[in-house]
Amino acid sequence: MNNFPRPPIIALLRRVHPVDSHGAESVSDPLVQLKIKLAWQAIGRGDLPQAAQEVNEAIAAAGRTAALQALLAEIARREGRRNDAAALAEEVLEEFGPDPLALTVLGQVALQDQRPAEALDRLNEAYRINPGAYLAGLVIDALAGSKKTDEAAAFIADALGRFPADAWLLGRAARFYRYAGRIEDARRTLDALLAREPGNEWARRMQLELKSADRPAEALQSLLAVGERRFDPQLRGIYAKRLKSDGDMAGAAREFEEAARLDPGNDYWRRQAGFAYAKAGADDKAVQFLRPLFVADPSDRYVRNALFAAMKRASGAEEIVKAIDEALARHPDQMFLHGLRRKHAS
Repeated sequence: MNNFPRPPIIALLRRVHPVDSHGAESVSDPLVQLKIKLAWQAIGRGDLPQAAQEVNEAIAAAGRTAALQALLAEIARREGRRNDAAALAEEVLEEFGPDPLALTVLGQVALQDQRPAEALDRLNEAYRINPGAYLAGLVIDALAGSKKTDEAAAFIADALGRFPADAWLLGRAARFYRYAGRIEDARRTLDALLAREPGNEWARRMQLELKSADRPAEALQSLLAVGERRFDPQLRGIYAKRLKSDGDMAGAAREFEEAARLDPGNDYWRRQAGFAYAKAGADDKAVQFLRPLFVADPSDRYVRNALFAAMKRASGAEEIVKAIDEALARHPDQMFLHGLRRKHAS
């Protein structure tokens, strides 16, 4: 199997996961219970400062607990402070023993840093303590990233037996099947997901990709010329992928760029446009798309490597250092950036 790719942003699959209520039922203090629930509600709204305030008020009133400290770690992770999140989660394990949310934080940090074997250890332990559909989806990602294809397939069968109607888990399973080459399993799982969520754009795009896999570029281009389809970013992206597989990198880049214009909230299209422009030799355009993505998430090594190569060809190491400085200003806890800066400044 090819390397399991980093997932595109799947907004319609995102949700506050089952362990997000972790701790509220395990404490007797009504104020702490309320604060934990309010914190998770704030996280669900994307208001992370308010979530942190709720947790800190609970700590001030009742002292440190595993639930509250693990929740601070999760907030730090969602803020992009992965080093702080990991340190807080490790403190929870040392002080209070195994904790499912702390283990989940460590597993997700490891996944984001492309350390799937470590992620698998942490997430498996969390799943044993507190099995749920969201954790099952993360375990699938870690198994796939560790190239444990057979184990992943067996785990999916067990997890879907436990949580057959969970959209998050169905999406993770379909994504695994697609990239493992198990196309019929992917189609079946996508059908189940779309039966539950007919408006799920991510599932619709993948279903279109599978249905269009054997269509030539000319047929897809004809589809895009019909009515409202020309405004469909999903179909536009499928056409771009067909051009890419046919070796037309410049054409693919233009179509990915158009998909990004039609779907401005989706970083996946910008990422693909940047990669395609780099392969087409249009380094300035590649930098235009990849630099903001690197600054937003410097740990994405695929974006980072493609950006630095394009920058080196286009303008030299000085621009690479400037981009690293910009990322450091946004992510001062990402210590590996200092090493990258020294490497490219020398």
